[in-house]
Amino acid sequence: MKIKNGFKEILTKYNKERKKRIIIVLMLSSLFVFYTLITKETSHYSNPKAHLEWIALIEKYPDDMPLQTLHALRLGLRMKVERGDINLDEATEVFEKIKKSFIKKKDQLENNSKKQEKGSIVKA
Repeated sequence: MKIKNGFKEILTKYNKERKKRIIIVLMLSSLFVFYTLITKETSHYSNPKAHLEWIALIEKYPDDMPLQTLHALRLGLRMKVERGDINLDEATEVFEKIKKSFIKKKDQLENNSKKQEKGSIVKA
C-alpha cells in the first residue's frame, strides 16, 4: 500500500509539473504568435530597403508631385498601421488604389498630348 500511495504522489507531482510546463509553453507560444502578427503588420512599411528606395526616388524627382504625394500617403498609412487604426491589407488597398489613379491620370495626359501633337502635325 505504501508503494501504491508513494507512486500516486509521484504521479500527482509529475502531472502538476507537466501541466505547469504545458501552460508556460502555451503562453510563450501565444506571445510569439502575437509578436509575429504585429511584426508582419508593420514590416511592409518599415522595410529599411524600401524606405531607402523611396528616399532615393523623392530626391531624384523632387518636382514629381504624384510621387511626392504617394510618398506622403505611404508615410501616413505606415503610421496608421503602427497605431492599429487600420491593418496592413487595408493600407495596401488604399495605396494601390491611389497609385493606380495616378497612373491612369498620367496615361490620359500622355494620350491627350500625343493627340494634340498629331493634330498639329496634320494641320501644318
